[in-house]
Amino acid sequence: DFELLPAAQARALRDFDEAVFAGGAPLRRRETLLDPAGQPRHFWSTKLLLRREGEDDRLIGLSTDITELDRMNAELQ
Repeated sequence: DFELLPAAQARALRDFDEAVFAGGAPLRRRETLLDPAGQPRHFWSTKLLLRREGEDDRLIGLSTDITELDRMNAELQ
């Protein structure tokens, strides 16, 4: 994350990862990141642990870009 994103954005993503490891349960949240042009992109993200006996826990993350959905909802309001 830190190689690809500004430090504040990378830290927010890392904090989310660490919260999943600490709590052990799946977490979901809205995230906003800046694209290379500096424009905000909005995501709905879910992260959870993959647990296998005898192995370290692994983090699985799924993110859906909801930027266009947000734009359409704003137009309807």
